Amino acid sequence: MSDFIFPEDSHLHWVDYLVFGLFLLINIVVGAAVAITNKKNAAKATGTQQFILGGADIHPFPVALSLISSFMSAIYIVSTPIESYNFGVSYGYMGLSYLVVFPMIAYLMLPVCFNLKLSSIYEVKI
Repeated sequence: MSDFIFPEDSHLHWVDYLVFGLFLLINIVVGAAVAITNKKNAAKATGTQQFILGGADIHPFPVALSLISSFMSAIYIVSTPIESYNFGVSYGYMGLSYLVVFPMIAYLMLPVCFNLKLSSIYEVKI
């Protein structure tokens, strides 16, 4: 193997530890802030549905961040440039399809799931 890919003296630099520590600290602060500000909802937060849906009382911004982070995985971020390089800009047509598909999901499917009180598209109520 090449020394460039697997250097003999590979180890984490202090900057790596700093970034990782800041990431953990930010997550802890956000979690603590949410826990402190939502103490009034803690008494009624019982059951799985309440936990999954957050009482349907969550601001759209954290929901949007959660959806983006679950949609944009590390594999997607790494593979997109490679796919574009291998197959050209035709891979970009998939991105254009999002402009059609996402509004259809938002205006056609989500209202149905909301009215049926489904917490997942895979949930089956008989």
